[in-house]
Amino acid sequence: TAMNGVVARGAVPLVTVEPWDSSSSTDPRFSLKNIVRGDFDTWFAAGADAARGFGRSFYLRFAPEMNGVWAPWEAGVNGNTPEDYIDAWRHVHAIFVARGATNVLWVWGPNVFAGGSAVDFTPYYPGSDVVDVLALDGYNWGSLDVWQTYSQVFGASYDTLCRLDPDKPVMIAETASTESGGDKAAWITSAFTKEIPTRTPRVRIVVWF
Repeated sequence: TAMNGVVARGAVPLVTVEPWDSSSSTDPRFSLKNIVRGDFDTWFAAGADAARGFGRSFYLRFAPEMNGVWAPWEAGVNGNTPEDYIDAWRHVHAIFVARGATNVLWVWGPNVFAGGSAVDFTPYYPGSDVVDVLALDGYNWGSLDVWQTYSQVFGASYDTLCRLDPDKPVMIAETASTESGGDKAAWITSAFTKEIPTRTPRVRIVVWF
């Protein structure tokens, strides 16, 4: 129902699937090895059937921010390795393909690594054959951390992201700016009118949080 509402407004839905129940950021049930082992195959198969039944193209962002340290599927948590992440991504992708959910556009979305606790996301890339859109999450935290322009938040990570594939479109899957420590309106204006088109020209979609 929610996705149909998005389509009715002339937009393409973006669905984010975070593989946990949000009760604990280190819950071992949701380790990547357990996903690969098939512990949740029934759930993913039902999701694939629902996706196929939707019948229209939509973006699916699976297990984002894998280079962070704040969720059970992320870097080093529960012993997760980059290889585990790639295996989990390809495992879930294969379930959707096998069940005919070819209308799904797969969004791979790490967190920016500049100035935060996230690590380099390069080793976690599952391959261009199973990714349709490259994405990044990043925020200007202002006085909660340090005031950063859009280019300071995304620039270095964008350059690294684009080296993973020369052609795929780029999405800013999560961003926003605080009002504490600077001019939020000026930040937004600069990002959309100047910095996105000049500093990150492959960005085709921006999701504002």
